[in-house]
Amino acid sequence: MALQGSGGLGGVLSQFFFQSLFTQSLRSFVSAQIELNTEPFNPGRFFAESGIKSRLANLGAVSNVDSQVKAELDVAATTLSSVSTQLSELATLATSALGSSTSQRQELQASALALSGAIQSSLATAISSDPNLRVPVTITPGAGSQGVIANVNVSSLTANIGAEGLDFSFRIDNGENRGERATIDDAIQTTGGVLTGAGDVVQFTLSGSLGSVDFTFNTGDSVSTVIEAINNAQSSTGITAEEGTTSDDITFNSVEYGSSAVTNFTILQNDAGAGVTFSGTTSDTGANVSGELYVDGTPVTIDSDGRTISFDYQGVKGEIQLYTESLADGDPGANLEVDFTVYNGGKALIGSNGELFQRVGLSAFDFGSLGRSAGGLGSIDLVNDPGEAIRIIAAAQEDLATSEVRADFASNSFLGPRLTANADQIGALNEALDELSSVSEAIGLFDRVRAESRASTSLSLISQLSGLFPASAVGLL
Repeated sequence: MALQGSGGLGGVLSQFFFQSLFTQSLRSFVSAQIELNTEPFNPGRFFAESGIKSRLANLGAVSNVDSQVKAELDVAATTLSSVSTQLSELATLATSALGSSTSQRQELQASALALSGAIQSSLATAISSDPNLRVPVTITPGAGSQGVIANVNVSSLTANIGAEGLDFSFRIDNGENRGERATIDDAIQTTGGVLTGAGDVVQFTLSGSLGSVDFTFNTGDSVSTVIEAINNAQSSTGITAEEGTTSDDITFNSVEYGSSAVTNFTILQNDAGAGVTFSGTTSDTGANVSGELYVDGTPVTIDSDGRTISFDYQGVKGEIQLYTESLADGDPGANLEVDFTVYNGGKALIGSNGELFQRVGLSAFDFGSLGRSAGGLGSIDLVNDPGEAIRIIAAAQEDLATSEVRADFASNSFLGPRLTANADQIGALNEALDELSSVSEAIGLFDRVRAESRASTSLSLISQLSGLFPASAVGLL
């Protein structure tokens, strides 16, 4: 088409210039209009927002689970704290029974039974509401091994166990040690079970893992009097006394088992007429249990402390507690083997990746396990043996304390700090998302202003060209 009012080379050039400029302006105008009427897609913003939102969703999910588990652990800790108070009250009753009359002991025993029942009830209620408070373990004794393992307490699992459970086998072979107390057999020997000789005195010091106490006895004091006095002071020495080879003799034992248990006997005074002789042994140290632990014939590394065996097999971590009262010291004289199976359980703590990090077991929620190594809370008898009751309660308090520490660590050292850290991260990510949105909006506003400017400039140029060359402009449109 010829440019209106043109001719020759000048006309051709004018036509070319007009077509080029008009077409370029038209395209710029249309492009600007499209930008103004279309929501722009920013791939950078899209991927940045997607990453932040994904991280927020992950942190939110982890925090929700953590909050729930922490709340459950806090409830469990409250129950354990209450039981701890009740065990302290029980220990006070047992201590009061020492030296009390038979009728007074009977009253104390009734109170002790009521406390024990209350403890059992609160633990049963808790485990009924939350079965995963502990890791279930079943013990299957082998031939001749009754009364060997009191408890198997699994403190943590770092992997899920199949429905069939994981089978362990614990052995103590003939010639190995079942763990020993520090013992001085027949340390004191009397004639007729009574200290004799008018005005004579026997004085000695007993030193154990808990401290030392001096004892003084006089003419007429019986073996039972000496034994009771020593047992009344066991919380200060860590040493108990019992009848020896005969009822006329006295044997000393450390309360604890293992290489850290000691019994030291120092004679301070022994008047010639007292009728007392001594074994000649003045000290002894206990011994740790020896034994082996297997899974499908594969040995498991263990550590022994007294009559407690610690193990950690592929993330299954726990302790084996042997009986202390019913299991004789030293070499069993025959092979002992006990099998046990560990099943899934415990409070699940998840990692930051959403996978299982660890399961925490609180074995104290099994009432039967409390103090079982020393006989169990159910066997407390303040009427006939308050000294033995004190040992049982002390063992129960140790068992409970272990679970209290685990619950506190999981709730306040693991979950608490992580909830705080995740909350901080969630806040920071939300701020980043807001900043990204603000920056994107600013960029979008800039792009819109630029598009509007381009559309206005292009439209103005089109208008001017159309005014100069109306017929040619119509033809191009």
